[in-house]
Amino acid sequence: MPAESSSRVIVGMVSAALHAAAEDGLLPKNPCRARTVRLPKPAKPRVAPWTTARVFDVRSALPKRVQATADPDAGCGPRPGEIFGLSDDELDYVDG
Repeated sequence: MPAESSSRVIVGMVSAALHAAAEDGLLPKNPCRARTVRLPKPAKPRVAPWTTARVFDVRSALPKRVQATADPDAGCGPRPGEIFGLSDDELDYVDG
């Protein structure tokens, strides 16, 4: 059984294809839109964003040389390799 998030994507794609078939006259109607069809429930978010206070706490607990990694990590959610791969010219300090 696929994960909840994957199930929703699969049902969405199948429903879109069946909707197109119904519009083209190949099906009388889209069976995914029937009242008896239950769509998968939305998945609970697996990640809860950090509060600003937590970002500052984490930053202050890190060694000085890597403190700047806390900001893009909290705001963008990249993987550690992506954070450590950032170069200074890729950051826009003026416009955020």
